[in-house]
Amino acid sequence: KLNFRNDGIFLINTSIPFTGPYYITNDEKLIEEGNYSSGQLNGKIVGYFSSGQVQYEGFVTNGKINFTNNFFENGQFESKIEYSNNKPISESSFYENGQLKEKKFYNDEKLNGEYVSYFENGQLKEKQFFNNDKLDGDYVSYFNNGQIKKEIIYDNNIIKNHTYYFNNGNIEREGSSDCDYRIYGYEIDGTLKTDLTY
Repeated sequence: KLNFRNDGIFLINTSIPFTGPYYITNDEKLIEEGNYSSGQLNGKIVGYFSSGQVQYEGFVTNGKINFTNNFFENGQFESKIEYSNNKPISESSFYENGQLKEKKFYNDEKLNGEYVSYFENGQLKEKQFFNNDKLDGDYVSYFNNGQIKKEIIYDNNIIKNHTYYFNNGNIEREGSSDCDYRIYGYEIDGTLKTDLTY
């Protein structure tokens, strides 16, 4: 028997830290296995679906996680997360067909740097930049045919300029906040429809 404490895992009724493998089961089926060293998780951890297929795996060094890989039941990657000091620094997620779905980065558990996402066919869907969880800089999104859908410039999560497009490439709406925020709207054939100032 083991004693689970905030500072580690110990043999019951002792101050001796536990070293050895552990197994978690449910209805006699293995659902997780790993290893402790001197009372701390250490080495590879593997979790399983009820079918026995690997659901997730990770690697821990002295109680601090290095990475986790999560899987669909068909064996394809679902996501991969890398850590530093137990905090995520990057995350990639995937469609069930194995195609990359999105990639993002963190600093102190906040989104930072480039974020990209993709359609299931591999076509780029969005590209944007974050600074401490706030949109900052250029944002571009696409229709699934590769045509640009939106172009936006952010400054500390505030929209400074934007242009939206029809899927034929013509501008649907555009605006700027040089002073007041002014928006122009267009018909699909390119003729001006609205002219608004906020």
